[in-house]
Amino acid sequence: MSGSLIAAGHNLDLQMRSQLILLFSRFVGRDGVGKTGIDTRVLQMDTAADVMTLVADVLFGGTEGFTRFLGTSFSVGASEQGERRLNRFYKAFYRAFEDDCFDPYKHLLEQYLNQHWPKALSRRNSLFRDRTIQSHPWLALQTACRDFTIPKSHMRRAVEGDEVRSMTVQGPKRESVLVWKPDVVRLKVRLAGSLTAKDAADYLGVTKKQFGQLRQSGYFTHLAAPESASRGVWAFSKDELSKFLTSLVHSSLAPPEAMTLSHALRRFRAGVKEPLVIIIEAIREGALSAYAPSQEPTIRELAFDGQQFEDWYRDQSSGSELFSITEAAKRMGIHQEFAYQLANTGLLETYSSNHSPGQLVSQNSIDKFCSEYVLLRDLAREAGRSSASVMNDLASRGIRPVDADWDQQLRQKVYLAGDLG
Repeated sequence: MSGSLIAAGHNLDLQMRSQLILLFSRFVGRDGVGKTGIDTRVLQMDTAADVMTLVADVLFGGTEGFTRFLGTSFSVGASEQGERRLNRFYKAFYRAFEDDCFDPYKHLLEQYLNQHWPKALSRRNSLFRDRTIQSHPWLALQTACRDFTIPKSHMRRAVEGDEVRSMTVQGPKRESVLVWKPDVVRLKVRLAGSLTAKDAADYLGVTKKQFGQLRQSGYFTHLAAPESASRGVWAFSKDELSKFLTSLVHSSLAPPEAMTLSHALRRFRAGVKEPLVIIIEAIREGALSAYAPSQEPTIRELAFDGQQFEDWYRDQSSGSELFSITEAAKRMGIHQEFAYQLANTGLLETYSSNHSPGQLVSQNSIDKFCSEYVLLRDLAREAGRSSASVMNDLASRGIRPVDADWDQQLRQKVYLAGDLG
């Protein structure tokens, strides 16, 4: 067949050739209704010649002829009727003509679908090759989110901001949103360099509350902010966060008497706001040197020279002021009765004064207690677990509260900081 996409030596019999001509005659031309059976236009002499001329162009017009047939007979994208006709055509064509000699037609058809078919393709379209399905530019929004591991909130935000082209398709039961795959690929590349607030906190090695404090202190900016309290998410530059972490580390060689960050934070008296921000500021100003065991540390992995930290902390604190037990309890964030228990058992050092009745507590005493002891309540908050769970875990490691053998138990469980490591 000269000019035909079917190569010579095809060995098609007369019946197969006739079926091919009849199939194209059903669909050829913009007005072709594509119903089953023989097109009535072929049975009428005044229209049969025109139809056969169009069919000949399809069969012998090579790539241009078949591509012209697809464009003029179905008008995909212009009408739902054209899309339905194309759906019927390709199913009939693929099922009736399975020989390899028809592959050039199928290749052009699938290429046309990739360029013009305004619907998603999936493995349920079993007649098409995997390559065609993978190359199709339209994806269901949910499929795109799953395949590219993009949160739906990010995808919808990109769609609403016209960063990702989309269209709404009315299905038999409900509407579905399709997204343009090339735009999704570009979105994925951009998001690879950004983190949500939760992921950014995990990346830095801090709690969500601490991350919020650092952000509000201006240590890093955001790439995008939520549109409202219920829509959208924060986005932060991963590169900026990485540089921020690197800027904190003085050396990878920890000093002989290293103090962990968690221990350093416990040195701050109760009621001090944002102790982590205070420490970070001291590092950046050069007042403290931070050490980390790896090239890409997290904040929780930072360690300090114990003596340097104590000297710095002493300069920051005023330890001469004395407080009543009630005032000390407020500063420590504990119940007044519990504060009296700590004072009466000697865990919290107290003083007496000729000028004031009752026991008095110095700031140094509070700081000393906070450095030597840890409340189970605070351990549970740090770990994000229940107090019972943390207590059981410590017991399994042989770590017991200080009042384990006491006749009179404390209102809260207290542990020696040295036992926790």
